[in-house]
Amino acid sequence: IQMGESTLFIYNECEYKIQKNAKVEFLQTQSVNLKSLHLSRLHFQLEANAFLRTCVISRGAKQSRSELNVDFNQPAGDAETLGIYSIDQDQQSD
Repeated sequence: IQMGESTLFIYNECEYKIQKNAKVEFLQTQSVNLKSLHLSRLHFQLEANAFLRTCVISRGAKQSRSELNVDFNQPAGDAETLGIYSIDQDQQSD
């Protein structure tokens, strides 16, 4: 969302269940203006032998936070969590 110089508060929360033997690649991008606040919560549940690869790409926003939770409901699941954060001046990101 690009809204010029408007101050925005953006919050999203998503939950996903990855079924047995499934393979999922998940990409999230975030880019808003330098006055805005962006919060994101992702929650994944993995069943037996499920594979998850996530990548969060964050640039822009006065403050941004991406929280990622992975629950392994059965044995032999695998998850890779990756992130790229590009900040400038007085921006904060975690």
